[in-house]
Amino acid sequence: MSAPYRLLPVFLPLAGLAGMLSQPLAAQESSVGSSLVIKDASPSAAPATASGGPSAAPAPPSAPEPASIAPVIAPVKLDIARRNLNNFLTDKEALTPYRRTDGVTDSLQEVFVIGSNAVPRAVFWDPLACRLLGVLDLEAPAPPATAPVVTPASTDAGQENAPVESETPEAPAPPSPYVLMAAGPAPLTGSGGASGAPRYFGFRLVGGMPEFLYTFGALSVEERLWLEDGGKVLKQRFSVRQGSRGIQLTLPEEWRRRATASVGTWKKNVLSVPNESTGEVILTYRLTEVAPEPAESN
Repeated sequence: MSAPYRLLPVFLPLAGLAGMLSQPLAAQESSVGSSLVIKDASPSAAPATASGGPSAAPAPPSAPEPASIAPVIAPVKLDIARRNLNNFLTDKEALTPYRRTDGVTDSLQEVFVIGSNAVPRAVFWDPLACRLLGVLDLEAPAPPATAPVVTPASTDAGQENAPVESETPEAPAPPSPYVLMAAGPAPLTGSGGASGAPRYFGFRLVGGMPEFLYTFGALSVEERLWLEDGGKVLKQRFSVRQGSRGIQLTLPEEWRRRATASVGTWKKNVLSVPNESTGEVILTYRLTEVAPEPAESN
């Protein structure tokens, strides 16, 4: 008989984003292993228990759970929290899941925020769109405050028809604090078997790394995120089952110059992976500045 499971609360605040309220997570830990199976315990997604608190929301019975393989230890110890955020996306297609029928764009609700006390970056993953939304540089300089230009009033009637002097050109805007920001369709759009919208049904910790579980049409997906090289590198691991013709991973064009892949063939910003290799596809993103991509690439 397998060892019994015990239920314990997990509360992991993220340093550097003080002022945003964290949501509690409920974890089920096996006494015979180090892997944590995390179930969504947010008030909006889970029914109340007899004591009045939220209970863990079980995964849909029909949702298959992919098998997880290496790596098993997070190179950087991660903090994980659930937060409500202002919607920072700017791309029209990436904003589609958040746009209401009246055209108003909703904020980001209970997004996973992943970071570390030793790393000045925050990684955002959204269970609504089932995708990596972006990476924020917490040390990026704030935009400089600019004083408005006020033209002094003139009492000289002869000056009223004088030509208007050109204004001083504005200083260029500072670079975006987001090292990565989602744009375009969901990554697996275009893969054989993908249809409709992705459907999230839970996440777990594997060696300290969050792994998100969802379906996308006929595809059963697990997506794992972790940081390496002191937070200078982000790794994103996909494991996809039920595909019949391999998969395609479409990245925002701006991400491509930072990305390399463990398997597959690139055509611009689309990675094609053959069916026999979809069990593990690892994308590596360099979060520090990188040289421009050469004109000819694979």
